[in-house]
Amino acid sequence: MASAVVVAPSIGGLASSRAAATVSPASHCVRRHATATLSHPLRTRGIRGLRSDSFRGKSTRAAASSQSAFSVQCNLVRKVSGKELDELLSGDRPLPMVIDFYATWCGPCILLAQELEQLAVEYHGEVLFLKVDTDEEYELANQLEIRGLPTVVFVSKDKSKLAVRTEGLLPIPSIKQLIEEM
Repeated sequence: MASAVVVAPSIGGLASSRAAATVSPASHCVRRHATATLSHPLRTRGIRGLRSDSFRGKSTRAAASSQSAFSVQCNLVRKVSGKELDELLSGDRPLPMVIDFYATWCGPCILLAQELEQLAVEYHGEVLFLKVDTDEEYELANQLEIRGLPTVVFVSKDKSKLAVRTEGLLPIPSIKQLIEEM
């Protein structure tokens, strides 16, 4: 799965044209097993013969306490509408932004969402992580010419810097490098 990085001038810092320099990151992608996240839970079915009360004990209590600790840190990647995104981009930018344009049916988008949640914990307070559902915000996706998913836009807090746009699943080291360059 190839990814492309596009740097382009734009309205409000987002690239609206693909007529710009294209740089390909490493051709390999980090593959991870799909796990449930708060924003993308896995669908599960009961297994015949197993009952939920058969899993009582220390491990269940430990899992419950870690689950409650996780729920405190969840939603570090904030879902926004097109209007909210426009307000964030047109106002003061105290933090750089990473904007994930995704669809709920897109497999690589789900994997990228997990990576971005990990990075949101790591960069908490330093970078603002946002996500936009392209099915719900069809007009915005069309206006920004988002054709490939996932598309991630890296927006600097400095309005004079160009936004960097990527398409496809990127490994975490590549995302970190783009964040550091903002």
